[in-house]
Amino acid sequence: MGKSLEQIREILGKGTSIIQPLPTPLERVGEGLDSRVAREIVERAFSHGFHVFARSTTGAAPVAPEGTSRSLIALASDLGRGRDGLVFAGVPQRGTEETIQYIDGFLGQTREVDVAVLPPPPHFFLTPEQVLYHVKEVHDKTTMPIALYEFERLFGTSYVLGILSEALGLDRIIGMKSSNPREYTSKALHIAHMRQKFLWVGSETDALYFSQQGCDGFVPSGANVVPLLFKRLQLLPADDNQEMQSLNLPIWNAIQSLYPGSRYREGIIYAMHVLFGADKKLPRPLEYGLTPVQEKTISEYLSHAIGDGILGKGFEERVTAELKRFS
Repeated sequence: MGKSLEQIREILGKGTSIIQPLPTPLERVGEGLDSRVAREIVERAFSHGFHVFARSTTGAAPVAPEGTSRSLIALASDLGRGRDGLVFAGVPQRGTEETIQYIDGFLGQTREVDVAVLPPPPHFFLTPEQVLYHVKEVHDKTTMPIALYEFERLFGTSYVLGILSEALGLDRIIGMKSSNPREYTSKALHIAHMRQKFLWVGSETDALYFSQQGCDGFVPSGANVVPLLFKRLQLLPADDNQEMQSLNLPIWNAIQSLYPGSRYREGIIYAMHVLFGADKKLPRPLEYGLTPVQEKTISEYLSHAIGDGILGKGFEERVTAELKRFS
């Protein structure tokens, strides 16, 4: 490994940033996905020719027997065999040797997935040079795009993407950063050929950002709020709830099932945004049985979303009517 590490150290001194992070990050939301509904939606997305991006929000290994996010990764792996466009992600919560074994093991699975994922460990068990060495090794051994998970823990997303794409000449890199989805970049998406039909399975905030960068839709990972897809996916009816009803996940029940705190309030916001769209104005005072503090928080988040141009038409009337149906 020595000679390659020396080369990488030299490159590190010459790397330049090509990525500029966007302002005003939104908080990451929720995790957990009903595997039955996830499988149905992922299968439907595949049948429509979508590329499917799935990632674990719990730091799970690629295939693990327990846990909702782990189950999602496992079923996505199963569904993705022989198909195009599956990204596989997870962060090993282990030490240096186990992390290297994890990465080496992933190289043996590349025929089952379409994007290799190289995650750095969460507590700096590997040096930056060691991580970059393995990135280069994966790149040289495969022809797939490579996803770099939470690299800001080592370098900062902008810095490492600039280094890898310019100095190392790695042209198939996706940058993934869960703590600040707005530091995902259109450059990284373009490199990974993700401007084709693309479905995100994961954080709602990430999906909202991706929607501005060419993503066609997403399945949120907030508890049981699964069938909320961007309208242009055309996987759900544009103006009614029939298919969601058939999945036995009416929107109000789904919202109420969210965890308390930030996941609860943000789950409501994203459910309203994605399912119904919104006018670029705040709705009347919310009458959904929320506390004044929750109403104030939701209004603040809505203000951010409106300022970011996320919201569409018909928000106030449709959301009010729909939520009252299930309240």
